[in-house]
Amino acid sequence: MEMAHPPTLRKPGTGKTFGIVGDVVRILVTGDETEGKFATFETTVPPHCGPPLHTHSREQESFFVLEG
Repeated sequence: MEMAHPPTLRKPGTGKTFGIVGDVVRILVTGDETEGKFATFETTVPPHCGPPLHTHSREQESFFVLEG
Protein backbone atom coordinates (compact mmCIF):
# COMPACT_ATOMS: atom_id res chain seq x y z
CA MET A 1 0.00 0.00 0.00
CA GLU A 2 1.44 3.36 -1.00
CA MET A 3 1.26 6.27 1.46
CA ALA A 4 -0.33 9.45 0.16
CA HIS A 5 1.64 11.51 2.68
CA PRO A 6 5.25 11.08 3.76
CA PRO A 7 5.77 10.23 7.45
CA THR A 8 5.52 13.14 9.87
CA LEU A 9 8.74 13.54 11.86
CA ARG A 10 9.09 16.05 14.68
CA LYS A 11 11.99 16.53 17.04
CA PRO A 12 11.23 16.31 20.78
CA GLY A 13 9.80 19.55 22.12
CA THR A 14 8.71 20.83 18.71
CA GLY A 15 5.22 21.30 17.29
CA LYS A 16 2.58 23.94 17.84
CA THR A 17 1.75 24.39 21.54
CA PHE A 18 -1.30 26.07 23.06
CA GLY A 19 -3.16 26.28 26.35
CA ILE A 20 -6.75 25.13 26.91
CA VAL A 21 -8.70 24.75 30.19
CA GLY A 22 -5.44 25.01 32.17
CA ASP A 23 -3.65 22.28 30.21
CA VAL A 24 -0.67 22.67 27.87
CA VAL A 25 -1.26 20.88 24.54
CA ARG A 26 1.37 20.15 21.88
CA ILE A 27 0.21 18.94 18.46
CA LEU A 28 2.29 15.94 17.38
CA VAL A 29 0.35 14.86 14.27
CA THR A 30 -2.62 16.63 12.65
CA GLY A 31 -5.63 15.23 10.84
CA ASP A 32 -4.35 16.88 7.66
CA GLU A 33 -1.15 14.83 7.97
CA THR A 34 -3.11 11.54 8.32
CA GLU A 35 -5.83 12.12 5.70
CA GLY A 36 -8.30 12.78 8.53
CA LYS A 37 -7.81 9.37 10.12
CA PHE A 38 -6.45 10.60 13.45
CA ALA A 39 -4.57 13.34 15.28
CA THR A 40 -2.15 12.96 18.20
CA PHE A 41 -1.56 15.46 20.98
CA GLU A 42 0.78 15.56 23.97
CA THR A 43 -0.95 17.15 26.95
CA THR A 44 0.50 18.25 30.28
CA VAL A 45 -2.27 18.41 32.89
CA PRO A 46 -1.65 19.97 36.32
CA PRO A 47 -2.98 18.07 39.37
CA HIS A 48 -6.77 18.30 39.78
CA CYS A 49 -7.18 19.87 36.33
CA GLY A 50 -8.05 18.59 32.89
CA PRO A 51 -11.03 18.88 30.60
CA PRO A 52 -14.53 18.92 32.03
CA LEU A 53 -16.77 15.88 31.61
CA HIS A 54 -17.79 15.73 27.94
CA THR A 55 -18.74 13.42 25.08
CA HIS A 56 -17.77 13.20 21.41
CA SER A 57 -20.40 12.49 18.77
CA ARG A 58 -18.00 11.87 15.86
CA GLU A 59 -14.58 11.17 17.37
CA GLN A 60 -13.01 8.53 19.56
CA GLU A 61 -10.60 9.54 22.29
CA SER A 62 -7.93 7.56 24.13
CA PHE A 63 -5.24 8.36 26.69
CA PHE A 64 -1.78 7.06 27.46
CA VAL A 65 -0.65 8.23 30.91
CA LEU A 66 3.11 8.56 31.31
CA GLU A 67 3.18 9.55 34.98
CA GLY A 68 1.00 10.83 37.79
